[in-house]
Amino acid sequence: MKSFLRVLLSLDIFLLGVLLMLIPWMGYWDHNFFLDKYPGLIPYLLHPSVRGAVSGLGALDIFSCREHDAATCGLRCNANINSLSAM
Repeated sequence: MKSFLRVLLSLDIFLLGVLLMLIPWMGYWDHNFFLDKYPGLIPYLLHPSVRGAVSGLGALDIFSCREHDAATCGLRCNANINSLSAM
């Protein structure tokens, strides 16, 4: 059950990263609730630097997901190799 939850967590983190990378460059970013309700945010939220920063967070999220998977697999793989060498 723990391995299933790890896979599910990794998948969630990965999908969140993909969304954070793509959404700032799509039409959803230009026409959303916050821009309609608070028009003073338009110059800030539509600035390419803010979009790039949000996409950068998405890339960082994907990278952390990859590192989490590698660390988890590395511990598991090393344990399997050590148990095989003991035989």
